[in-house]
Amino acid sequence: MTIAPHPGFMQRVTLALAVLLSASCVDKALAQEASPVRRLGAVHMGGGSFVSVDPFFGRGDLLRLAPGSELLSRDLSGYTYSTDDLLSGEGSFDLGISFFPCAKEARNGPELRVGVLFGNGPSLRASESRTTRSPYDTLTSSLTGERVLVDSVNTSEYELGYGAERFGLNGSLVWRRPGRWSLYGGAGLMGGVLMNARTTVSHRVDVRTDNGSSYPWNAGDDTFADVPVEEESFRNGTGWWFGAYVPLGLDWRAGTVSPFWSRVHFCYELRPQLVIQNIPELATATGGGMQALFLARIEL
Repeated sequence: MTIAPHPGFMQRVTLALAVLLSASCVDKALAQEASPVRRLGAVHMGGGSFVSVDPFFGRGDLLRLAPGSELLSRDLSGYTYSTDDLLSGEGSFDLGISFFPCAKEARNGPELRVGVLFGNGPSLRASESRTTRSPYDTLTSSLTGERVLVDSVNTSEYELGYGAERFGLNGSLVWRRPGRWSLYGGAGLMGGVLMNARTTVSHRVDVRTDNGSSYPWNAGDDTFADVPVEEESFRNGTGWWFGAYVPLGLDWRAGTVSPFWSRVHFCYELRPQLVIQNIPELATATGGGMQALFLARIEL
């Protein structure tokens, strides 16, 4: 005697098998998404800013940066010396490759990045200036008869500017977590040379009139003497720099399906740093700073 299964029972079994198969596929897909994809390494490039503490230099250091300067050898009695802030921010470019030295079968492990860094180096500015006033003319109002004295204002300024290019090697170890949006951090070292250093010295004279009033017929602030600018240029020695930093970044993966775009990442990275910089003509400076970079990264 053959017993046929109830039609409703077969429908329930088929539905249960379909649910189990779907759940298995979803679980496998989620597991693949959550697990990091094994990569050989990556290449990255980007740019941003490099902020560091510049070496201090006083009035007595001007001739060290510009030895033999005829302009700075003049009598500067009565001039006021001033410098820009000792913290400068310059542009920088970062290019490198990375690989995973501790990779295992299912994990990439920490990422070792090596590359080069290029950009502007320290930028130093100083000036010696003096302003003198002397009687120049007398203006008389045709309406009121009021007389206004007009002074001749003479401003003499000597300006010094130092600049160099920064080039160096850069290495860091970074830990990342998988995901389309992720944070990462690590530690890094960098160092190199300050090359193509040059100092320029210039002398400018501005002569104008000033009556110190606000009348509509004010003749003030009219430059009436065109004095040629005097300039000198000096080549400086090659310096060096070294630093340590902590890379902290936000990573966004461009795609999740496309084989190409799933390898492309865009990152914003901050690097709090401690930098030692040496300019041969000046003292060595040590201080904190910051790098801020936008990076494009392609996994291999």
